[in-house]
Amino acid sequence: MESPGNAMFERYSDEARRTLFFARDAVTEHGGTQLEPEHLLLGVLRADPDAILRFAAPDIPIDAIRARLVAKVADDTKPPLAYEIRFSDRLKVAMERAQIETDDLSDANIRPEHLILGVLVKSSGDAIIVLRDAGVQASVIRKFLSGHGRQ
Repeated sequence: MESPGNAMFERYSDEARRTLFFARDAVTEHGGTQLEPEHLLLGVLRADPDAILRFAAPDIPIDAIRARLVAKVADDTKPPLAYEIRFSDRLKVAMERAQIETDDLSDANIRPEHLILGVLVKSSGDAIIVLRDAGVQASVIRKFLSGHGRQ
């Protein structure tokens, strides 16, 4: 998997690294040729579902969020097993923002919540719509992370 820079991932928590692993799996499972913010959110839902669910409206089931994301990324294009899956420009921008959010909150590690913030603040497209429709708000995530979510 080509990344924006391997040194960037040194600060990633185990959950955030698993998120990226599962995001790549989402590309191979649902199609596409590069990792998009929607794949990242699918990775979060698999690696650390509470990172989204604790901020979503209580009447929104995880399966509904997952189904909407899958519908947005479903693509008949399946990369070969040895194919190097690249980060889309939209995802690179969101991941850069996740690092800024982490620094702004004086957190040592980038966690799935920071990745979600990066998507909400700097991404574009269906990922933001799915999060907002689920009731996820950047201000609530920041408050959580600044209050008791630090690691």
